[in-house]
Amino acid sequence: MRRFFVDTFYWIALSNRRDQWHRRVQAFNRALGAYHFSTTDEVLAEFLTFCGEGTPHTRRQSALFARQVLADAHVTVLPQTHASFLDGLTLYESRLDKQYSLTDCISMQVMRREGLTDVLSNDHHFTQEGFHIVFTYYLMTKAAGKVKPIKRTRQGLTYFRYVASKKALTLFLYRTLFRA
Repeated sequence: MRRFFVDTFYWIALSNRRDQWHRRVQAFNRALGAYHFSTTDEVLAEFLTFCGEGTPHTRRQSALFARQVLADAHVTVLPQTHASFLDGLTLYESRLDKQYSLTDCISMQVMRREGLTDVLSNDHHFTQEGFHIVFTYYLMTKAAGKVKPIKRTRQGLTYFRYVASKKALTLFLYRTLFRA
């Protein structure tokens, strides 16, 4: 069974048809076989905070969505505790050179404690802590060029190279758990 940690990004994309990632997230969800998701109260709070700036209809739909997540047998929502707050705060304080949110720090500490490595997110901060994000942005500029795969490894990792004119620059390592 595949186990994933779910970040706010995923809940937003899954619940909002107008989100740029909605189609990919929906396709990913349909392609999953046996799976289990883990998330935290803090992540759901962040999701609701994000949706809170919407209309009353959006707020109602977001609250309904959060309740569906809480009731889903495939999802474990880990409760917010004073200990989890302090654990996240400790990571936050130790990474002052990063721009991690406290919610991300709590999520990272939960992932370590639960033995999770794959996160349904596009937030590169997780990769800085050794986790594997499933969704990523393809970095493009206005200059002519394209992103193309150049090497696949046995671990399911693909190196991508951005090619602009005759110069090539390796941009990032992308875990291909999902191919768009």
